[in-house]
Amino acid sequence: MPFRDTHSCMVEERATEILGEKESKTKWGVITFVMGRMGTKAVVRSIKIPGNIPVSIAQNLCKLQGGEFSPATPLDPKQQMLSEEYCYVKLSKENKREVLQALVRDFEIKGKDYVMVDTHLSEQYELSDDAFALILPGGCKDASGRTVPRSMRKLPYKNMRGIIQVGLLSESLKSLPTVAAPANIKRKALTKLLRAATSVNMDVQCAENFRLSDLDYYLQQLEKVGG
Repeated sequence: MPFRDTHSCMVEERATEILGEKESKTKWGVITFVMGRMGTKAVVRSIKIPGNIPVSIAQNLCKLQGGEFSPATPLDPKQQMLSEEYCYVKLSKENKREVLQALVRDFEIKGKDYVMVDTHLSEQYELSDDAFALILPGGCKDASGRTVPRSMRKLPYKNMRGIIQVGLLSESLKSLPTVAAPANIKRKALTKLLRAATSVNMDVQCAENFRLSDLDYYLQQLEKVGG
């Protein structure tokens, strides 16, 4: 999984016991070697490389160690991913998917003003349609005005009283990229969830750098790589 501001390089995954970290100052910044134990031998388990280092350089540093490279999730993704320096177009399809999914699903909650309480599936069955961010086309309404089959309703974010529930909202934001639905429907659902997040002071990604238009863009990119 990509880190927000650090390139990572997995060198020896079998070294499960972490012994500590060693830092090395380079012309690119401080590189951190995470040490682990394999048998009786201390080995480099992974390497953390500052995210401001161009992907091409970080990838080469990792290659010298014989490791598996994962690029950082960029701080300003739309601009950085399209830049020649970030080399987004040169990443493998798998790495593209990892980065883009991380951009959409890695949400953080600001403060502790709201209790994260899950609504069980049995309770979700009784929720009104307004409690869901996405309702797939093709269903119909029952006598209570709720869509049937109930499985057509996706991404719940309100409770029985119609109040936004942070636990549900957070999970639905994370789950959005995995929902099998047309991109235009997913974008509408994303807009609804983000507005709900704003109303309860949830901090979604880097709020100062992200706009709805950006997230629409990332969602389109996910569709292109099969995410």
